[in-house]
Amino acid sequence: MMHKLRTFFVFILLVPCCLAQPPQSNNNSSSGYFNSGSNGIIPLSDSIKAVEGEFRLDDKSRSGDLQNNSLLLEMENYKAAKANVKQNPSSRTASKSEENQLEQSVIKMKSLVKTDKDLIEANILYYDQGNYNALRFPQLQQALQLNPSHPEGIRLWIANSLVTGDTSSLKMAIQRARDLGHIPQEITCYSKDLLASVPEKTVLITHGTWDTYGAINEMMIQNRNHLEVISLDLLQSPQYRQLLSNKGFIVPLQSKVDIAYFKDFVNMNPTKKFAFSMTIPSAYLMQFESQLAPNGLVFLYPDAMNEDQWLLNNEQFLESFSYLDCGTEPSKEFEHLQGNYEPMLTTLEVLSSNKDDFKKGKIANKRMKIRRNK
Repeated sequence: MMHKLRTFFVFILLVPCCLAQPPQSNNNSSSGYFNSGSNGIIPLSDSIKAVEGEFRLDDKSRSGDLQNNSLLLEMENYKAAKANVKQNPSSRTASKSEENQLEQSVIKMKSLVKTDKDLIEANILYYDQGNYNALRFPQLQQALQLNPSHPEGIRLWIANSLVTGDTSSLKMAIQRARDLGHIPQEITCYSKDLLASVPEKTVLITHGTWDTYGAINEMMIQNRNHLEVISLDLLQSPQYRQLLSNKGFIVPLQSKVDIAYFKDFVNMNPTKKFAFSMTIPSAYLMQFESQLAPNGLVFLYPDAMNEDQWLLNNEQFLESFSYLDCGTEPSKEFEHLQGNYEPMLTTLEVLSSNKDDFKKGKIANKRMKIRRNK
């Protein structure tokens, strides 16, 4: 029964990675983090002081402006192409042809820049296209000096801090995101449940943007500095791979981060205990399905628990998890996260088949709550 249960859990994973996008230690100014004042705030330039958010136009004027603004059109095309790459359920890395197209696009954007607004967006997308290569950070830094409140710019600043292992920069970037309200409440609630699912001395592997940054933010709040979080998305960065290598991980040599890379990384580090975030697409997890144990919002690998421990752990999570009950109406953007609670509930339903009606009723009520909010 256990083998069938594990296989079923992998197949019912509902999230193939639709989190916004799915993110070496140099603690000196040359590594690229911001030179800031004593209050940790990046100084605004004199040329522009209030450019909020991304460079967007309202729907009414959008069509005409897209035709008349070649830079904006190029940005739209780039974002659409990049989004398509990020939706791939079996690879975090673009194909060579896709990569070439995206690179040509950001280079073209740079040639079309006319204003500071243009420069902000072009530089942010230029860094984005580098797949977290820290060598492109000066362009991102310039953009954030012009607009310190840019949501995407701050997200990429967090990513750059993670791939370089720059803890001082990471703390500043996370604090900036908190102060500006860039970390959604749903992600805060979900991340608390996610971290509660990860045992001590276990490496949490995430897939997309929000499960990674949410977990990092919650780690900092809880001071769980010993917990290692590894992002499949950030593994595209050469600096991140070197950072993990310096920490004692064996990192595959292939440049493409895909299903095969994931399998190799796990198998090449047999002394590590892993917790796979349920945001990881099932195609990645099926390679390990015979040794996965659902534990709250993660699959533990390798499975070292018996049925009684499975049941006890998930019964405790049943009582303690928020189920994204954050006191606010769930947003459409994050409603899919509800599905990640389903494997835990299925575990309890199967292993509690001989338990009393009261316990089975509590499980059923949690499932109804999830489905009602979706």
